[in-house]
Order: sequence, then C-alpha cells, then structure tokens
Amino acid sequence: MRTLFLLMALAPLMVFSQESLTLEEALKLARDSNGTVGAALRQYEIARSNVILAEANFWPIVTPTYRFVDQEQRFSGGFTGTGRQSFNQVAIGASWLVIDGGQRSFALARAKKSYEASLASARQTVRQVLFSTIQQYYDLLRAQELLKVADAQVQRAEQTLDATRRRVEQGTAPRKDILQAEADLANARVDQISARNAVINAEAALRASIGWPSDKPLPPLVDPGPPANPLPPTLSLDEAVQKGLQQRPDLVQARRQREAQRYSLLSAEREASLDWTLSIDFTKNFEPNNTQNRSLTFLVSYPLFDAGRARESVRQSKLQLEAAGLQLQQQEREALSEIESAYTTWDLSFQRLQAAQVALEAARENFRAASESQSEGAASVLDVTTAQVALVTAETNYVQAVFDYYVAVVRLNLVIGDPLPGEEGLLR
Repeated sequence: MRTLFLLMALAPLMVFSQESLTLEEALKLARDSNGTVGAALRQYEIARSNVILAEANFWPIVTPTYRFVDQEQRFSGGFTGTGRQSFNQVAIGASWLVIDGGQRSFALARAKKSYEASLASARQTVRQVLFSTIQQYYDLLRAQELLKVADAQVQRAEQTLDATRRRVEQGTAPRKDILQAEADLANARVDQISARNAVINAEAALRASIGWPSDKPLPPLVDPGPPANPLPPTLSLDEAVQKGLQQRPDLVQARRQREAQRYSLLSAEREASLDWTLSIDFTKNFEPNNTQNRSLTFLVSYPLFDAGRARESVRQSKLQLEAAGLQLQQQEREALSEIESAYTTWDLSFQRLQAAQVALEAARENFRAASESQSEGAASVLDVTTAQVALVTAETNYVQAVFDYYVAVVRLNLVIGDPLPGEEGLLR
C-alpha cells in the first residue's frame, strides 16, 4: 500500500521529467491539474451532498446531550444568603416529522434534479477543457510545423541568392536579380520570426491548460503525423443533430434545471395554500431526575393574510419556470447551429486535406523544375521566386489542413456529446 501511495505521489514528477509529451498525457494533466475542472468537480460533489441532506429530512433526529451545571446565586435585602447547586444533566431527545404537505418530497426531487444538472454541468466543463487542451496541443504542433516551413523557406531563399550571385558573376543574369533575391530572403526571415513567436504563444497556452511548471521546459510533443486514412463524417447530418440534441451535457443540464424549477413552483404553491404536518417529539432525562416527555402534534395552516407574499412567490416561480423553458429553447437552437457548422467543417476539412496534398506535390515538383532551370540558365530569379512562393503556400496550406482536420473531428464529437479522448471514467 505504501508503494502504491508513493507511486501516485511521484506520478506528476515522472510526467514533468519525461522526454516527450503525448496527447493522452497532456489530457491526463489537464484533468488532474486544471483549476476549472477541479472547481466543477467540487460543485458536483456539493450537489450530491445536497441530495443526502434532502433525504435526511425524512428520518428522525436523535440527539443525546450532556450538560454540567455549577450555579451560585447571592441574595440581599430582606433575606441575605447564598444559594448554590451543582449537578450533571444527561438526556436524549428525538424528533420526527412523520407527514407533511409534500415540501420534503419537493425538496428531495429538486435536489436530485439539481444533482443531475450539476453532473451534466461538470461533464460539459470537463469536455470543454479537454477539447481546449486537444486544440492547444494541435495548435502547438501546427505552429512548430509552420516554423519548419519558415525555416525551409529561409534556406531556399539563401540558396536562391547564392545561385543568383553566381549567375551575375558569370554574366548570365542582370545584377538587379540580386536585389530581388535579397528581398525574398529578408521577407522569409520576417516570416520565420513570426512563426517562432506563434510557437511561443501556443506553448504558453498549452502550459496553462495542463498546469505545466513554469520552471520546467515543455518536452517535445508527439506528432501523430498526417492522418493515415482520413474520412468524411461517418454519420449523416440528421443523425448528428438527433444525437446532439439528445445527449449534449449542456442541454441535459438545462433540462434538469428546468425540472428542478418545476418542483420549486410546487413548493411555492403548497406554501400559498393549505399545508399540514404531523410530528413526534420525545425527550428522556436520566440525570439529575429520571423523567420522560412525549408529544404528538398535528398542525394545519393556511396563509389567510400575508400581504401577498405567498402569491407573489408563486408568480415568481412560474416566471422562472417559463424563463428556464425559453432559455432551453434558445440553447437547442444554438446547439443545432453548432452541430451543423461542425459537421460541415469536418466534411470540408476532409476535402481540403485531399486537395492540399495534391497541391503540395505539384508545388514541390514545380519548385524543383524552376531551380534546375535557373541553374541551367533557362529561368530567371523571378521564376524561382514565384515557384518558391507557391511552394510555401502549398506547405502552409497542407499543415493547416492536417491539423484543422484533426480538430474538426474532435469538435464534432464535442458538439454532439460523443466521448472525447481523456473523458472516460472521470464522472460516473
């Protein structure tokens, strides 16, 4: 057992000292270290505790008591003296609300619905954090790949400048071509600096989400590479919409909150009408005297006049119930829009990835041909520059298409309520 606890305590340190960071490990760190997730789980535990409190109202309350009394009184006037008594008091009391007009049942039902709403809210929060972590993980990989593209652009620009200078020295190219090649190299270096800054910003965002220590370098991320077998959405749009409206945690939360509000309305209506209770109280004293008290009380009440308080309370509850229904209706509309958008994005990302692959192969072949032609004196620096711009554009588009496809797949799962990586087993 001690070994198990030691391994659990050392687990974060082992992650922080590893040589690489997988997406699975990043998601585990987000689950364990992200403060938003921790707060959502605490709210979920509070809601579950409220159910236990509501259930306890149906049971008797038994309270043993012990009291020690040491009392002294001094008298003056017609009679002067001192009175003192000292004794132990031991007793046990019990009280039980046997029957009521339904308030306890309403409170328990409301607590259960609130608990279900809190569970759905916690799930939604966890899912949002996990999706954000996945997106930031891919964004950092994206930024690193784009930096590689920028580095390669600088290298090609340097090679082009060297080749242009040789041709000018040989008299096979005008001297003005050097200015064009130098401008291309300067622009490439500007793009390289911007790409480095994007890597720094993306790394900072991922660090914050997974709670990575600021004094420890972030290890290299494990790149999944291009999708081995990219696919369009595997379900129809109608199926995606149906699943999303049924199982999205935020919509489940809104429905449960509305149901909880309905029990609040029932409770307010009971307070505004005839109410009744049947209770039993019992007290047994053992010291200093052996006595016993028991009472059975049946109480019927009706708010004959309260200046309209009960009536307004009912009206407020009705308005809150109507507001919850309208809010749910609007959330369903927004969910429908999100599902349609995410579905279309995945489908278009799939098509875009295929087109980007074709464009990249063509741009590489075009740049190779332009470079060879310049070396042979059959192409100008402008031809090479044009081919290089096309290649950089194709490389950038391909990197963007790869990671946009990965994110699009996860986003559709997010908006239709399907499981996300790292979500399994966290909330039951």
